[in-house]
Parts: sequence; structure tokens; C-alpha cells
Amino acid sequence: HPHLLRWPLSSPMNPISIWSATPFVYQVLKSLGVELEIFECPWVRCLRLLELGEADIVDHVFFTQARARYLTYLPEPYIKRDYEFRFYVLNTSDIELNQLSDLQGKSISTIKGDAYFPEFDHDVTLIKYPTLSHIQAIQMVLKGRIDLVITSPALNHDVVRRVDTEGQLKELAFKHSVKRGVFLAVSKQSSWSEHIELLANTQQRVLANRASARQ
Repeated sequence: HPHLLRWPLSSPMNPISIWSATPFVYQVLKSLGVELEIFECPWVRCLRLLELGEADIVDHVFFTQARARYLTYLPEPYIKRDYEFRFYVLNTSDIELNQLSDLQGKSISTIKGDAYFPEFDHDVTLIKYPTLSHIQAIQMVLKGRIDLVITSPALNHDVVRRVDTEGQLKELAFKHSVKRGVFLAVSKQSSWSEHIELLANTQQRVLANRASARQ
């Protein structure tokens, strides 16, 4: 198998970098004895590099049909847990959310390339405004151009406050939780796409070693 993995890492301005090249991934790479080359890029650019085969592999991604066009996912997720999605509006806003259907008619700031949860992602009736970064997504609400911003699990309260330095936003009480798995996935344009079975077996072995170490 090849001895180099090219890995797209979201730039520090994008909090998804928290989840890129996690310790679990380094364990997998150590088992394979491969060298790692990291590209720093905005998340939407990272996805484009994978689509073009200019990056090989990415971790902590949700499965979506759109991404499956250019990514081959390992058969099993390496983490399954509950993920919480939250919503922020201006302090002066009278918007209330009690259920997902209350999003109808409201403009929602999102991050281009992000996957949230199926009911949101597949609803074409919602008014979504994709932006290039979490900073831009939050600023659109701060400037009063958009009603609210949806935050992925990576966008925790501290990250929001780094953009909303004057505390002009409030988090709505309504949150949406969903249990999802996250995967390792390989670019279909990468030479590593021929080694999915090797990667899957290595992932399984690392997970089994982790499980036995906890016992």
C-alpha cells in the first residue's frame, strides 16, 4: 500500500479542526506505518480536495449521499453517539423555537459543505443561506441579515462567543439531538481507495485493542 496519506485539516478558523486527525486516526496510521501530510484549508475547500483526489482521507465525517459520490466510507463508523444542534438569534429577537417545524419562514445561516441532520439537510422548503465559515455564518446574524444560525456540535458556546465578542446573541432553549455515527472516508480519486479493506481491518483492530484496554 502507499506510504503517504494526504489529509485535509480544516484551518484554525474553522472549529471542525478539533475533530480532524484525532488520536484514534493516529493509532490507525501508526499501525499502517504510513507518513502523514496535512493540508490546512477551510472545510468546504477540504471537501473539494477530497473530491479531486488531491487529499486522500478524512475522519469524523457524517455519511451523506452527496459526499458518497466522491468518498468511499469505511463500512463501520468508529464512533456512535448523540450530537446536539443548537440555534442562536439576536438578543433583541422575538423568535421562539419549540419544534423543528418552527424553522419554517425563517432565514437560517449555515456553513457550506456541513452536514447537520437529515430532517434539516433534506428539507428544501427551509430558507438556508450557506456561508464559507462559522465566522461568516454568525456575523450574518449579528448584522441582522439572517434570522438565526444553526450550530454543529463542533461549534460550541465558547467558539460562538469568540465571534460574538459583545454578547449580542442568545442561544434558544430548543435543541435537536440525533444519534449518528462518524466515519473514516477515502477519496475515490485516491490510490488509497484500493485499500479500503486494509483500512477497515486496521480500524477494527485498533477499536478492539481500545475496548480490551478499557476492560
